[in-house]
Amino acid sequence: MHLEGLLPIMRQLPSYPALLDRLRSGGTTPDQHLLRAARPFVSAALAQDLDRPVLIVTARVERAYNVAEQLPVWLPNRQVLRFAEPSALFYERSPWAAQTIRARLDVLSALCPPIGLDTSEPSSPPVIVTSALALMQRTLPVRDFRAASRVLKVDQIAEPDKLLRHWLSIGYIPASVVVEPGTFNRRGGIIDVFPINAERPVRIEFFGDTIESLRLFDPATQRSSDNVKQAIISPAREALPKLAEEVAGTLREWFLQQPSPDDDVTSAQPDLELLASGSAFPLIEFYLPYFYGSTASLLDYLPENTLVIVEDWGAMSDSIAELEVQAIETRREKLEANQLPPDYPLPYFTWDELQEAMIERNPLHLGSTPVDGGQSVIERAEDQPLRLGSAFAPGPHHGGQIRPFIDSLQHSLQVGDRAVVVSNQALRLTELWQEQEFDTSIEPVRDLVAPPGPLNFVEGTLTEGWSLKTADGHSTHLYTDAEIFGWKRPEPRRHQVTRTGLRETTFADLAPGDYVVPIRYRRMVKSQRSGPRSCRRSGPRPAGTLCDARKCAGVRLQPRCTVAARTRSVVSLC
Repeated sequence: MHLEGLLPIMRQLPSYPALLDRLRSGGTTPDQHLLRAARPFVSAALAQDLDRPVLIVTARVERAYNVAEQLPVWLPNRQVLRFAEPSALFYERSPWAAQTIRARLDVLSALCPPIGLDTSEPSSPPVIVTSALALMQRTLPVRDFRAASRVLKVDQIAEPDKLLRHWLSIGYIPASVVVEPGTFNRRGGIIDVFPINAERPVRIEFFGDTIESLRLFDPATQRSSDNVKQAIISPAREALPKLAEEVAGTLREWFLQQPSPDDDVTSAQPDLELLASGSAFPLIEFYLPYFYGSTASLLDYLPENTLVIVEDWGAMSDSIAELEVQAIETRREKLEANQLPPDYPLPYFTWDELQEAMIERNPLHLGSTPVDGGQSVIERAEDQPLRLGSAFAPGPHHGGQIRPFIDSLQHSLQVGDRAVVVSNQALRLTELWQEQEFDTSIEPVRDLVAPPGPLNFVEGTLTEGWSLKTADGHSTHLYTDAEIFGWKRPEPRRHQVTRTGLRETTFADLAPGDYVVPIRYRRMVKSQRSGPRSCRRSGPRPAGTLCDARKCAGVRLQPRCTVAARTRSVVSLC
């Protein structure tokens, strides 16, 4: 579903051209006091008319997902990227999900192209959506990212061995078959590589040290397809493995104080050898603060002309404050357990640092809560003609009463207003409208590309609607299922990511002879019992023997049960 045909309506507001002029000149803007439902629509209109990179910062992770899913509806021809949050919390020694790593590096690659890139084919600037949590996370400096990126072109001289060593140093992993981003494979004079920010892998054919051809190929069938002129290979990790050996030397004493992995499967001692090898491994991001003398944030990667949009200063401040309190408590617990080096650097940017960096870029605040109680330069711009919030109003709710809704549509058309109905039930609503013999020529559509007519039924879903009053005194009403039927489109859940941590961690305290009892097939409890045990259904039985799995809800953990316990399949034995 596309609704870009509604964006030109914004230009009919007297305050909108004035706001565009102020943003183009780099001046400060007042708080916009916009409805939450209208913020993605206004952000899309600004991104289309300014034609520059846009960064939208939300307070919560769930809201970032919601905005990122709505923007392609308004901007189908623009690249919308999500700068994702790390899978692990601050000070937590846990691997980042592959999807998270790729999403973050995809944004950095779009903002920081390598030197020598052919830009003859114009591309639209990206629209980036991120949350306060993602913005807090430190990343590699811009100069290190650009220095590690390479552009490969046909007829270019490149030694294959040197090329492979460089890829290893920036986080790529050798594989027998290239099917995942961040992997490569060599077969004589042919090298397959899957750039971390690419949709498809590239097959490089060499003639000696000269690149003879660059072709994309399908990772499922391994068949080559289109020829390309160039390929961009950017870092596959934010913690570059080429710097890991120095980190291993810095933390050697702390690693030697860690318990043996045989005694504690959560021990960090194996990381010493992995860091010293200078190759990527799942937990390398935990040591990222040690890799660089001066880390960077996403704001450091933004071009000078980037429009920074903040949804709500107050909510973002509260969210970061909560995260900082949580991080301080986690640090204390980890230090007491000796699970964190005593000199572990701060892995995140504080609210004061982020606030100062964003204010320098004259951000546009869509909400109504001023930063620092209204003392910033943003709130001092008292230009009422630059505010858009007064033009928007919440749409009327009908609570599933279709007849009053149809009457409301009819009234809107009689007074000269425009109505756009976005619903999964667009076909049925169109039929009900036609039954009233108002206009039998109206049919539901999937996309609204051109400016809408007086009444439009669109098949699709949006979170909420709004009413926009233009300078001519007429309004445009956007209705969704929330206004028609009284229910909202569910907020997109945070994408479930599989943590690749050791499964043995959960069962490290279990030993042969312990009793494992499933409770409602969801969790397990351990009982240290010895001697004969009486099964409530099978009767008395000797110690160390198993009862009938069909009759008993308990099972004694035997050596042969250990593997089953580690794969969470103990329930199947009971």
